[in-house]
Amino acid sequence: MPSASDTLTKVWGNHTVKAGFFYEWIRNSQPDNQNTNGLLQVSAGNSFSYGNEYADLLTGNLSNYGETTRNRINDIHYGQYEFFGQDSWKATKKLTLEFGVRFTHFQPWLDALGFGYSIFNQSQFAPSCASSPTFCGFEWHAKNSTVPVGGFPTRTLFYQPRFGVAYDVSGTGNTVVRGGWGRFYYHSGQFTNGLEASAGVAQANLSPSNWVGSTGCPTNPSAGSALFTAYLSCLNLSATPASPSAVDSKDDKQPYTDGWSVNVDQTTPWQGLFELSYVGNRSRDLQNTQGGAGSNLNLVPAGSMLSASNPATANADSYRPLQGYGNVNLATNNLYQNYNAMQVSWARHAGMYVIQTNYTFQKALA
Repeated sequence: MPSASDTLTKVWGNHTVKAGFFYEWIRNSQPDNQNTNGLLQVSAGNSFSYGNEYADLLTGNLSNYGETTRNRINDIHYGQYEFFGQDSWKATKKLTLEFGVRFTHFQPWLDALGFGYSIFNQSQFAPSCASSPTFCGFEWHAKNSTVPVGGFPTRTLFYQPRFGVAYDVSGTGNTVVRGGWGRFYYHSGQFTNGLEASAGVAQANLSPSNWVGSTGCPTNPSAGSALFTAYLSCLNLSATPASPSAVDSKDDKQPYTDGWSVNVDQTTPWQGLFELSYVGNRSRDLQNTQGGAGSNLNLVPAGSMLSASNPATANADSYRPLQGYGNVNLATNNLYQNYNAMQVSWARHAGMYVIQTNYTFQKALA
């Protein structure tokens, strides 16, 4: 993670002007964590279970088995370019004003292997091809050069204005009122959603939903019977995208926080300083890679499984709008948080004794 920055300061009368730049390049390279060696699981909740998971283990009575074709190397990186200007203006003996703005260009996370992050184009989806390893509906740079390597569109600049004011009420420094507001953008954290599909990583699964009840397949044939070979050939072992996910191809946002505060500072006897503050902030466009509403394109519609004869054992995938896929999670920026607080402190940082007392009454929502 190399970085470079510099700041130039010029004192000009009652103004202290600063200008500068910042650059950094971040890279993270590590293997994916798919189950290339296969994953065997047992569950007493399986309809074929003996009701005891240890007995299921001893007899090889599995609830499901899954295997992934490969682990790709997630070699990803981005660059960040910033420049800023600010002015601290001593407008009068009592009043100081602060103005500033920061300009930032963020690259999205980029795939150094050249496949690119996947997007999901619903116009290219059809149920007939979803169950094959063609990953229909998913598109990426190596497959379609019009898709950016990062998947996300890139905004040229983000603007971060800041404003502050300090007023010395008495002119002696005993009572000062301060306040300010500023916007702060930052780069989304590392994520790998959409890299598996673009690299062709596929996964096959065996579960009760595809090893019994298939049309034309024998039901529960015994091993060694003439029907057993025919039964194996009926199993649905077609590979589908492993952890099928993508990035939001219409989202050019980056997370940001607006922060503000109003403070009253008052000197007190015994060389103390009392401060009463209202502090607040709100964050918007926070990264969402966890799925669920607002991120998952293929959620099971609420109530749809109630039509099943036994909803508790029904296959949820049979009720999804994009048949052939399970969850299709988009990495997008749509989460938020709010914070508001009253902060009170009294401090003495002089002489032989250092005393600090603080109280905060706060609330955070997200």
